[in-house]
Amino acid sequence: LTDKGVQDASKAGKYLKDKKLFPDFIFTSHALRAVGTARLITDQLGLDEGKLIVQEDLYEASLRILLRIINELDHKIHTVLIIGHNPSISFLSEFRTEGLIGEISPAGFCIINFGDINWENVNKGSGKSIDCESPSDI
Repeated sequence: LTDKGVQDASKAGKYLKDKKLFPDFIFTSHALRAVGTARLITDQLGLDEGKLIVQEDLYEASLRILLRIINELDHKIHTVLIIGHNPSISFLSEFRTEGLIGEISPAGFCIINFGDINWENVNKGSGKSIDCESPSDI
């Protein structure tokens, strides 16, 4: 990560911590920048390294692969953070909420609430966008 990348990832982690948004797990692409971002956010949130899962198929994942990853999550998991790549991660956010989100910036994020729906039932439009931020706005 560049110095700006470190600063942006740290800002994102601090923002999530301030909002008391602690994921059960963080899934990240195996790309070095994604893993670096995930580690900084894990540190900011004070999460155990065991909560960080490197998932190779997140790298250059299609929307179909991202949907499969989400739909296969264990029902005991309530909150996840997925660190992936554009344009797929932005497409996923728009698909899940049927909202106009646009391109999520590097170290940016979109928080989506699916209510009481089981992961396997999460589909198009089943989520509600709660917050979308870029590091420059926080």
